[in-house]
Amino acid sequence: MLGPKRGPAVDGSPPDVAGRRDAAPAIMPRVLLLDDEPSVANAHALCLRQWGFESVEVCHDPNHALDRILAGERYGAVLCDGRMLPGLGGVDFYRRAVSVWPGLVKRIVFLSGGMSDDDRLFVQKAGLPSFLKPVDPTEWPVLAATLRRLGLGQD
Repeated sequence: MLGPKRGPAVDGSPPDVAGRRDAAPAIMPRVLLLDDEPSVANAHALCLRQWGFESVEVCHDPNHALDRILAGERYGAVLCDGRMLPGLGGVDFYRRAVSVWPGLVKRIVFLSGGMSDDDRLFVQKAGLPSFLKPVDPTEWPVLAATLRRLGLGQD
């Protein structure tokens, strides 16, 4: 990620890199953002782009996301809503996606708003990162760093 002249703002806003010509562009992973709520997904995609993720693909249907993976689409990281209606939930998507592409096993980050206790326990036992939905603005620096680290295979 491009380094700011100062650390991120206290409110969690992205680093201000406007006018910086001395920083080399950072390698950012391609991210699949899976959320059944279009307005939330679009807001999260915008935030990710503000944090330097240029390739963010939004998908509102976990079955469609699985079809993409089955077709050979590959992502550095997946940001996945833990609870989606109707159909597959986030943990169900995780299990199916990993069975198709085992390389995803440690590349999925969950948004845990509304997850069942069983799903939350599964995510915790699997050692997968999760963030409360909606994401608090002060958590965006950590979420962006987590996606970047996982997406670049640094974990």
